[in-house]
Amino acid sequence: MEKTKHILKNGEELIVRGARIEDAAELVAVVKEYVEESEFIPYEKDEFSLSVEDEQKWIQSFLDRPNSLLLLAEINGHIVGNISVNGIERKMMSHTACIGIGMLKEYRGTGIGSALVDMVVKWAKANPLLEILWLETYDSNVQGHKLYIKYGFEEVGRHPNFVKIGNDKYVANITMTLNVK
Repeated sequence: MEKTKHILKNGEELIVRGARIEDAAELVAVVKEYVEESEFIPYEKDEFSLSVEDEQKWIQSFLDRPNSLLLLAEINGHIVGNISVNGIERKMMSHTACIGIGMLKEYRGTGIGSALVDMVVKWAKANPLLEILWLETYDSNVQGHKLYIKYGFEEVGRHPNFVKIGNDKYVANITMTLNVK
């Protein structure tokens, strides 16, 4: 996918581009940071522990599959977030892909999420293999839920009390889908 430029709500320039193997070390650091500061990604502090080598293999998996895509969000030459489109490898479900998105907390609400989701939806619509995008989010992720609805995703299921945060807080997990054909 071609590199694109966007102007964010805060006036900064965002570059969105495909991930490359050489991005692995910086991407590991960024993902570790946003996983630890986010209440919407299902990891406890210190559970995310991919090595640079693991990350390189992960990036390569997107480059190898025609129904998958990994985009990076950059500001001033530094990665601040990413979105993944994980195409299912099994033949019966290869027309589907799961989306995952994350960004550094300081950049939430600036328009990065919209830029990333917009690019992924356009890419998926043009991809001859894909028919359905799907994702999971928490019912407590109000901003994320609004973003997905803005791009046409519809709620298709809820798992009450699916995610346990700390010792006593439970949130529902919401599954959403978008037909791209």
